[in-house]
Amino acid sequence: MAIGTMIDWRIVQGDCLDVMPSLPDSSVGLILTDPPYYRVKNEPWDKQWDSPAKFIEWFGLLCAEWQRALKPNGSLYVFASPKMAARVECKVAEFFTVLQQIVWNKAGYDYASGDQRATAFRAIDVGRLRQFFEHSERIVFAEQRGANSSSVLGEAIQQARISAGLSTTELAEVTGAYGNVNHGGKVSNWENGTSLPSEEEFCRAMDACGASTNYEDLCTAEGGTSCPTPIGTAIKAARLAVGMNATDIDIALGYVRTKNPARGTELCRRWEEGSSIPSMGDFQRAMTVCGKSGDYARLRAEYESLRRPFSVTADVPYTDVWDFPTVKPYAGKHPCEKPLAMLEHIVTASSREGDTVLDCFCGSGATGEAAVKHGREFIGIELSGHWCQRSEERIGEVENPKQLSLAATAQPFGSTE
Repeated sequence: MAIGTMIDWRIVQGDCLDVMPSLPDSSVGLILTDPPYYRVKNEPWDKQWDSPAKFIEWFGLLCAEWQRALKPNGSLYVFASPKMAARVECKVAEFFTVLQQIVWNKAGYDYASGDQRATAFRAIDVGRLRQFFEHSERIVFAEQRGANSSSVLGEAIQQARISAGLSTTELAEVTGAYGNVNHGGKVSNWENGTSLPSEEEFCRAMDACGASTNYEDLCTAEGGTSCPTPIGTAIKAARLAVGMNATDIDIALGYVRTKNPARGTELCRRWEEGSSIPSMGDFQRAMTVCGKSGDYARLRAEYESLRRPFSVTADVPYTDVWDFPTVKPYAGKHPCEKPLAMLEHIVTASSREGDTVLDCFCGSGATGEAAVKHGREFIGIELSGHWCQRSEERIGEVENPKQLSLAATAQPFGSTE
């Protein structure tokens, strides 16, 4: 995003189930939100359901709107209480592919000496509590279904393996499809769609399970076996234009089978299906064989833009247990305010500059501050007029490190006024 670009952010007052339908389909890059936990806070908005089942039913309505509004490569982060997290995750899984349940360990942070947040649990009468003190919260992390979908081949292997009563580890050992065998080796990768088996690997796996399926039929099944990339699509178009098949490209580039040099290793097919990405050198050589040229850098950038953003390093919390300090009490603090550092971590890990971040339970506007601070657009929805005003004030004070201009509006999303 260039300097001087307007960052559009807006706070909309209303019930999010009434407001979200005005959001265009597939318009949001990241949903980061902290809905009611169900009878955790002594607030009317957290006690409006008669039973956990009613709460989860309402939660499903949220999920349906999130699914519609989230981009195909978008991410969802939703906070939940320890008691309801399992049920929340199951409901999310009806609409999304759940990637992880992250634990926010509020006791793990190294608080300064004397900070009451480090010792608050000691004020609890454990004898009367009769259970372990809850000093953590959960964050369900999910993506749109199909963002990293399993392939037809992988699904066939999975069905055969389950029918044969084999685990992924056992099948990996039987077929020699090693890798990290403790976690299922190549078999796990085939089944979750992160890689595709060769014809030889597929047949060996199916034989081990006592099943037989036509490999070629599956490879040409409607919908394909993976998600083509701009790079693979360019190679396929160039190849078809000169009447070559994928094996011809393999052989021309020297990717042939040791025992049968007349057969390719099916690498070109993998490139075209999207299960493998060629290097710049391989791409240019393949295009040259077809008498074409291609802008690899542009195609690679296009490919990356289609993938779900995820960027972390060893310098930030990158496991599924996070140690962030809670927000220190202050006058006028929102009862559910989350630490800004944790929200910034999510925003920078799972969105790109210019993406739209949605928080449909905006509260004090902390998520909006994190989004705008890092060059993301923001939509906040909040029922309370008081907290809408506080959010606008908070986000309006953000100084973007890239000195980007801010454009604020309290108009409903899509308003032309």
